[in-house]
Amino acid sequence: MPTIGVFSECYRPMLNGVVTSVVTFSEQLRRLGYEVYIIAPGHPDAPREEDHVIRFPYLRPPFGPLYPLGMPWTAPRLRARVAQLPLDLVHSNSLFMMGRLGMRVARRRGVPLVFTYHTLIENYVHYVPLPSALVRWAARRTSRSYANQADWVVVPGRRSGDLLRQYGVTTPIEVIPTGIDMSHARPERLRPIRGDFGVPESVPLLVYAGRLAKEKSLDFLLESFALVHARRDDAWLLMVGGGPAEDDCRALASALGIQSRVRFAGYIPHADVFRCCAEADLFVFASRTETQGLVIAEAMSVGAPCVAVAASGVEDVVEHERNGLLTGPDREEFAAAVLRVLDHRSLRDRFSENARKTAASLSAEVCTAKLARLYGELLP
Repeated sequence: MPTIGVFSECYRPMLNGVVTSVVTFSEQLRRLGYEVYIIAPGHPDAPREEDHVIRFPYLRPPFGPLYPLGMPWTAPRLRARVAQLPLDLVHSNSLFMMGRLGMRVARRRGVPLVFTYHTLIENYVHYVPLPSALVRWAARRTSRSYANQADWVVVPGRRSGDLLRQYGVTTPIEVIPTGIDMSHARPERLRPIRGDFGVPESVPLLVYAGRLAKEKSLDFLLESFALVHARRDDAWLLMVGGGPAEDDCRALASALGIQSRVRFAGYIPHADVFRCCAEADLFVFASRTETQGLVIAEAMSVGAPCVAVAASGVEDVVEHERNGLLTGPDREEFAAAVLRVLDHRSLRDRFSENARKTAASLSAEVCTAKLARLYGELLP
């Protein structure tokens, strides 16, 4: 079977959608018989010994969250080691330093380059202390340039592909979502978890999971929940995840007078995210910067329907009036959708049943089979 080099700007122990994608696809490809090497920056909490993982020196970024910046040019011996790997295909998950290294390796070995465009990077300009218009222009130009040098581009959702076409990308584009590890959804793994966060067993529970960051529209989510709470004072909200906006979220919850009904779980093991979602009456999501609603699909795998703001990535998972409800970016509309589901149990049950069906179509096995077929198109 072929040997694949997976180049990524972030990897375990980091927790984000890119890491989940890299881990999920790598594990599934190995089960299919592929040999997979991960090439990524180091991390202060990374284990010393990792099989088939090559770590490069890194810098901590001067701004934004802790995303170690790989510095492959400072490690010639490691670059030589990577160059000697018997790679049949390079799969880049970054257009920055590690992605540039992956592109260079693919060219020198004369093997295909697949590039997954995970992040709509122009939506993250607030982390860069430069004029936003300049950063957006650079983000689009860099995305177009890198994608057009790949043999095939993979996007997790349809609208990401449409956006790349608008940027001027001419390379073939394939929509392949990151698959869900359905083993986490097995009933025996879903023991009750509300008590771990002080949430009563009998109350209506809304769950959000993801990074606590500005681009996730968490102020919108908390303000919408305040409207829900004004009508249903028995409702609770559990925020699963951590990030640079956590203190701001706590302060806003207090200012809105809902701090007694909002719990912050912080970073927890991935398996426990599924347990939290299994306890939810409803999963809520307001981000408009997603390339794929992966965490929504994970919530659906344990039967949690969703109310979300209609946006890129999200609309690939949430089917309005089938497995949840989509709203515009209006707090009153969002709160009304939440209350509609909470107030009508039969509607919630119907959404829940269809949510499980949606998740099954996005299993890790199904999505990896699509990726393997794409590899087969490129490999001799």
